[in-house]
Amino acid sequence: MRYELISAAEHKDTADRLFESLCIIDGVMPAFANVYYLGLKVAGEPHTKPESKKEIHEAP
Repeated sequence: MRYELISAAEHKDTADRLFESLCIIDGVMPAFANVYYLGLKVAGEPHTKPESKKEIHEAP
């Protein structure tokens, strides 16, 4: 999303739900996974914007 390969407006909720599912698969209790999902829902939106791109570092 941040690199504009997919639309944040269309795919953010799907990506957040996928994260929640992966947390559960990895052994996080469902109640905690849901709290993580809600945190992404509330605070994750600014990080999907192109302005938040991170510099990519490569090993020499």
